[in-house]
Amino acid sequence: MWINQCLMQRTLEGKLEDVEGAKLSCQQSFTAECRQMSVELFNDVESLNQFVMRTRLLTGFYPVCILLRLFKAFSQQARLAVVTRTLYAACGDLAHFGIVFISIFFTYVIMGMSFFGRDNSSFSNFGVAVVTVFESIMGGANVEEMRVAGHPIAFFYFASFMCIAVLLLLNMLIAIIMDVYAETKHRALSSDPVWQDVGDLFVRMWGNYKGIRLHIERILNKYLECNGRQAQESERLVTVKDLLDNVPGLGEEQAAKDMACAAKMFKQENELVISMSEMLLPLRD
Repeated sequence: MWINQCLMQRTLEGKLEDVEGAKLSCQQSFTAECRQMSVELFNDVESLNQFVMRTRLLTGFYPVCILLRLFKAFSQQARLAVVTRTLYAACGDLAHFGIVFISIFFTYVIMGMSFFGRDNSSFSNFGVAVVTVFESIMGGANVEEMRVAGHPIAFFYFASFMCIAVLLLLNMLIAIIMDVYAETKHRALSSDPVWQDVGDLFVRMWGNYKGIRLHIERILNKYLECNGRQAQESERLVTVKDLLDNVPGLGEEQAAKDMACAAKMFKQENELVISMSEMLLPLRD
């Protein structure tokens, strides 16, 4: 895109030079050739401006793609993935909450346009009213402008909106997220911190480079060669001795560490975690 923009700018510069050269001939009479050159010049300027705007738009959203890639990388580490796993686990509850929230939100948008639209520019049309109501949720409500419609109407609108949208709905949103966050964080506490994982990664890379340890994929392939592909679905308990017997070149220390890591991962994935709402359910009954 940058190369294309440079080529368009270069073409525009050439046409500007042509217009400058034809200026003397156009001083006395505005010929058809001069008019055609001017039209082409303005068309090129408009095309370049639209291309620059599209380039800025794509450039502005490109960091979002990088951020999504970072989230994908963070998902490989339990403690870094707490936020993304929380949002993923709470997406069902958030979807139902969003339906209720959007209904109430747009109800107050329409109410604001009806009450204050004639006298207040902040509610003059639907788009501006949406922005104004959203700013009110964030604490940027301008009560003085609402008083133009009368103190009782302004008080009713502002007080009811603050009680329902801010005090009630926002706190419900926080409660939904925190409930899932507590469960996700509890699962992540049993995992190693990121600096320890980075250190283990360098140790494994150095061991693979020196040949003093085997890569985990090579261990798996050797074990499956000896026991068949059906071993992946088998419920038979694999021990350190099984690995040493089926994988030549595997050290006992590495086999013990790999088995310990596998057992730890299995425990994390199958651990039963009770959320706060489930704990309070018997008390409600």
